[in-house]
Amino acid sequence: MGVRRGKRQVDQIDLTQSDDENPQSTPKTPRVTRGQRLGEDTLFAPLSQSSQLAADDEEDDAQAADVIPGSQAADDPAAGSSMLYGNVNTKIVGVRYYRGHATYGEHVILRREPGNPYDSNAIRVDNVMGAQIGHIPRNMAAKLARYMVRP
Repeated sequence: MGVRRGKRQVDQIDLTQSDDENPQSTPKTPRVTRGQRLGEDTLFAPLSQSSQLAADDEEDDAQAADVIPGSQAADDPAAGSSMLYGNVNTKIVGVRYYRGHATYGEHVILRREPGNPYDSNAIRVDNVMGAQIGHIPRNMAAKLARYMVRP
């Protein structure tokens, strides 16, 4: 075992001075730092400013919705005839075989695949951009297939 040399030294802090006398006092407002996120310049603000920033973000989102069309709509013309029947919490299988991606909680599109050679009840899972992510598990697909119109 190595020899301990003792504790490391601690800088002395004078607590007898008031904040007005201390020339190295910290600023009253939190600093905003610059950073990069996905190659774009961004501003990072401390959580103490989050309520003020949230109000600004809501205004920006409302203005952006008027200018930029939503990207969460499917590019498929048949999507206009689609109807939401409900939400299903289940796994997606076979994701390693397909290039589509979706984040947790993102809406996906379920399509019936009666011509699937492995399962006649197969239900394909696509992301909102139309890329295939995988399939619903076989036991869940067997229950849902009869409620889905065949394409």
